[in-house]
Amino acid sequence: MIEPSVLALLRRHAIDVLVAVRPHDLGALPRVVAACRDAGVGIAAWPMLDDSDGRWASVRNVEAFALLVRRVLDAVTVDEIAIDLEPPIDDVRAMLGGARARARVLRAAPTREAFAAARARYVALVDELHAEGIRSTAAALPVVLLDPHGQRPRWQRLAGTPVEGPAFDHVSVMLYTTMIEGWSRGMLARNHARAVLAAACRAVANRFGSTGGVSLGAVGVGALGDEPIYRDARELADDVAIARAAGCDDLTLFDLGGVLARPPAEAWLEAFVRTPAAESLPFESRRARLLRASVPFLRWRVRH
Repeated sequence: MIEPSVLALLRRHAIDVLVAVRPHDLGALPRVVAACRDAGVGIAAWPMLDDSDGRWASVRNVEAFALLVRRVLDAVTVDEIAIDLEPPIDDVRAMLGGARARARVLRAAPTREAFAAARARYVALVDELHAEGIRSTAAALPVVLLDPHGQRPRWQRLAGTPVEGPAFDHVSVMLYTTMIEGWSRGMLARNHARAVLAAACRAVANRFGSTGGVSLGAVGVGALGDEPIYRDARELADDVAIARAAGCDDLTLFDLGGVLARPPAEAWLEAFVRTPAAESLPFESRRARLLRASVPFLRWRVRH
C-alpha cells in the first residue's frame, strides 16, 4: 500500500504513477488502486512477469504476458496499461557478461517469422485494450530510434521488442544519462551523456510526434541492482531542461522508490515537474556522435 504522505506528495505535484504488478502482487493491487483514486492520484498498471518468464514483455513471452494483462484487468479497473518491451532478463544479464555472451544472445535473436507472429499478437492485445476503453503505453529501448521508420525493424527484431506495429497511445523511449555515462567504462563524461540525450530527444520528437515521450533517470537502481544513478537532483533538473528544449514534454521518471530512498523527495519532484526548458541544447561532440551510433552495443537499462 502507498503511504498517505506519499500520495499527498504526488497529488501536490500532479504526478501520476505507474504501479509495477508482478503475479504475486495481484492480491494487493485493488487496495493500491483504490488508495490512489481516493487520494486523487492517477494510476496505470505496469504488468511484469516473474523473472523465470522473462520479466518484461518481448517476442518470447507474448502469450504469458497477454495472460498477465488479463489477470490484472480481472483484478482491477484501470484506464491505462503500460507495456515494458525489453529482452528477457536472463538475456540482459548475459549481455552484461562480455562479448561472447552478447554474441550468443544475438545469434539466438527471434527469426523474422517469430517476430512477425509476436508483433501480430501484441497488435491484437493493444486492440483489445482499446476496445475496452483502456489506453496503452509502451516503454521502448532507444534502439527503436535506429530502425528506419516504416521499414523492416532490424533492431527491434534483434531485441525481440515490437514497438512499432501495435497502436500504442504513447511510446516512452528510455534515455538514462546516468547509464550512458556510468556504463561507458570511463569513455564518456556527464557532458557527453547530456549531448546524447539532446540528440535522442529530438529523434523521439521527430519519430513519434505527440505520442512520444522520454523516460529519465535513474534516481534508484532497478532489477539488476547496479544501475548507475544521479548524483543529485540537479542532474535530473538538467535532463528535464534538455528534454523539454528538444521537444519532449511528456516525461517519465525512474523511479518513485529511488526518490523516497534519497530524501528530500520534494527536491527530486520539484526538479522533475518545475524545471523549464533549457535556453540552448548541449553541443554534440564527435565522441557523443560516436556513442549515439553505437547505442545498440551499450548496456542500456530501463524502468522498473
